[in-house]
Amino acid sequence: MSIIAEVLNTANEAEMLSLPKKMSEISQAVSHLRTGVKELMEVKYLRLLQGNDNTNLVEKGNEVAENIKDLQTRLFQQTHTEASTVAEELRSMTESLIEARIMCDICKKLVAIDDEFRKALHDQEHQRYFSAAQHISNIEEMLSRDDTELEFLTIFEALRNQSSGNYNRFSSEALKIWKTEVSWINCQLDSGRKTFSLQVSKPKDLLENLIKTLNLYGVCEPQIYYFSTSLNTDVLIPCIEGCVTITIKHNTVNSVLSIVSVVDDTPPVSSVLENLTKVFEFLHELLDIDIDESRNFISELGLHLADKFVSQLVRESLSEAIPSRWQDLRNYEDLVRRISEFNALLRRIKFLPDGCDQLEKFCGNVEEQFLNKMIERYLSRAREISFMNLQDMTPYYTEPEEPGSYQTFDSGKSKKDTIVLFTELPNDFGKFPSCHISKSVRDLMALVKEILNDCVSGIYPMPNTALKLFCTARDCINLYVEITPVIHIKLLESLPQQSALFHNNCFYIAHELLR
Repeated sequence: MSIIAEVLNTANEAEMLSLPKKMSEISQAVSHLRTGVKELMEVKYLRLLQGNDNTNLVEKGNEVAENIKDLQTRLFQQTHTEASTVAEELRSMTESLIEARIMCDICKKLVAIDDEFRKALHDQEHQRYFSAAQHISNIEEMLSRDDTELEFLTIFEALRNQSSGNYNRFSSEALKIWKTEVSWINCQLDSGRKTFSLQVSKPKDLLENLIKTLNLYGVCEPQIYYFSTSLNTDVLIPCIEGCVTITIKHNTVNSVLSIVSVVDDTPPVSSVLENLTKVFEFLHELLDIDIDESRNFISELGLHLADKFVSQLVRESLSEAIPSRWQDLRNYEDLVRRISEFNALLRRIKFLPDGCDQLEKFCGNVEEQFLNKMIERYLSRAREISFMNLQDMTPYYTEPEEPGSYQTFDSGKSKKDTIVLFTELPNDFGKFPSCHISKSVRDLMALVKEILNDCVSGIYPMPNTALKLFCTARDCINLYVEITPVIHIKLLESLPQQSALFHNNCFYIAHELLR
């Protein structure tokens, strides 16, 4: 045998002799660690007494874990180098070491949970609510792992109860503080006036800490929904539907947005945009806070409100501002620029989701909006005419023609002999006979004449204007003919006079169209 082989053999023998001793030391250390951890946990979480500091146990647990890791490495090396005579002994030591490692991990886990409890309580007392929530979340995650030894079952159950209690208490405290820092105040001044106030505390860091905490506890979404509902009902809708006064006051502690309803009259669009701009600038200044890495408080409000809010704004305010006369369109273009600026504000503060583009579309083609609005108004007038009372009649007179020469025919002659060749139409050909017609049908034909005059006037430069207006005139007539019998069906079925009157109306429409 060479000198090198002898040296290696001697080293292996020395290593084998030291392993049992090291294993015994680790077993004793794990036993002491288990006893210390168990006593600490029973005192603090079963007896609910003030326990000692766990710093010593943390250090001891880390030291034992390192020793176990080192011994595992040495056993692994020996298992691959020793002869089969000692393989059984090595396997036995390996199994014992695995058991020791499992017990050490459980002890370290218990100490870590105790440490997280201590940090959570400390952070909660010092108003670091989000940090405290993170510690509680860490505890919940560690307790969810299924690696509990039988002798620690009671301790783990006590830890779960303690964690649940802290979770409920901390989340309730955070929610109570949030409602104090961000609060709605409703006041009825008199029978016709109301005031709503949104009070927001100044420290934005505290608000962000609170909303992140509520998100971690799983109670953020209900608060966002409540806030968005109050914002829409008490602020945004009143700004759109009525004349309101908005005031903003800042002091060292908080800021207050107040909205007072003045009258219920429809406000001008310029006032609506001005008031809404104040509201959203206030929200951006004080509540531009992050919920987590990917979500913002204002953007979450937008997910709840944007589509509904913008639709109502366009329908009840902006659309009503579209002028009815071509001469007023230039002033309306200035208003469209203000609408675009308001839309840019909503985009900048991330209130509008990516798919909410109603304001962009509304501002996209002013001339087309004007034409569509004009057509909409014509059809609306036609619909109102269709609902008018058929019994409201007016006589229609036809001036009689001067008597002329009339050719008489002999009934005894053959049909061929009585054929008359007309070289010109009689003067009274195509005249509508004198009768009674409804006032509504005269209003309808006056409307159709107005539309056709616009159609041929050439004052509107938009493409296909004449075609669209001609189709609108046709639609107004179709609307009257189709829905009037439905609206007045009872009268038409029960009173022959009404049926005759509607018959006159329809023939009057046909006569006017031919004329």
